[in-house]
Amino acid sequence: NDAEGYSDAVFTRRFFMVDTVSGIESDNGFINGDEPVVLRYAKSATLKVIATAGSSDTIYRPYMEITYRERQVSTLAESSSASISYDSSYELNNLDSFWDTVIGLFVASNVIILVAAVARTYIWAKNNPSAKDSHNNWFLASISSFLINLVATWGDFMFFFLMVITGYWFIFFKL
Repeated sequence: NDAEGYSDAVFTRRFFMVDTVSGIESDNGFINGDEPVVLRYAKSATLKVIATAGSSDTIYRPYMEITYRERQVSTLAESSSASISYDSSYELNNLDSFWDTVIGLFVASNVIILVAAVARTYIWAKNNPSAKDSHNNWFLASISSFLINLVATWGDFMFFFLMVITGYWFIFFKL
């Protein structure tokens, strides 16, 4: 299974810690008592428990992630040993709604910023009638005024937006 995603994960009810049966290459080798060629064993095991977003006292079904390793039986010494690492992980799965809210607020704030920049450019054009008199430079002056107003408004608004998001994250997740 791929550790990055669970789209191709295989969930089973049974697992093994040491497997010698699948390492036998001949047909009916287990019945005949043949020796395995490969020895497979668990290298690491992690028990994962994820709490539901609505309540911390209810959990999703726990599952175990097991990583296996294999060795050739011919390379094993009689007194060789292998180590296995065990771990448990408890996670609270409520950050999806947080990031959905942040993205929604970010999009809404950018729409507000765009409207504010257009309004500031309109006010600038009304207060500077001399720019309209010279038709050659009016379009260039209006576009440059709009871009300057857009960047200034975006900078002012994003500073407070990021300060509020960072403060929320610090207060509710770090303290």
